Amino acid sequence: MLLRELAPSARFAKDGTTVLDGVTVTRLTATNTSGLPTLNSPDIWPAGTISALTIWVDGRGVVRQVMVTGTQVERIGMLVAGAAAGRKLTQFQARVRDLERRDHLAPAQAMMREKSSVLGRELRKEHLVGVRTEADVTTMTIRFTGIGQPQVIEAPAHAILTYGRG
Repeated sequence: MLLRELAPSARFAKDGTTVLDGVTVTRLTATNTSGLPTLNSPDIWPAGTISALTIWVDGRGVVRQVMVTGTQVERIGMLVAGAAAGRKLTQFQARVRDLERRDHLAPAQAMMREKSSVLGRELRKEHLVGVRTEADVTTMTIRFTGIGQPQVIEAPAHAILTYGRG
């Protein structure tokens, strides 16, 4: 199912074979990542784009392993190095980190929320001396094991029970 969803837009190319968990698999590398969906994993990166994708598939077409690289590019303004601006920036960064911990937000989500605060609005009025571009690149490898075996999934101790659809 996963392979069927990705194959048309990714245009996979065979890149050899190997053995994973005793099963012979074919390595397929995406030659076109522009048609793949964006990745939005708050704990890893918000709305990152897939810049590389490799999957390992067995003879029945079952995906046994995935390696995906996501890239997020941001433009960041730099403040004048005055003492008042520096204190405001330090306070702003502390509040963003607090939001990340308290509300379990990704850094970009916490920053967007804090930008609307009084301190965030004050910082927007400060003079910017330049803008730099930062790129975050994250690579994850996911291996699917125990295919065809019954799986027991237990909720973590801190989980909150909810009822309803979805």
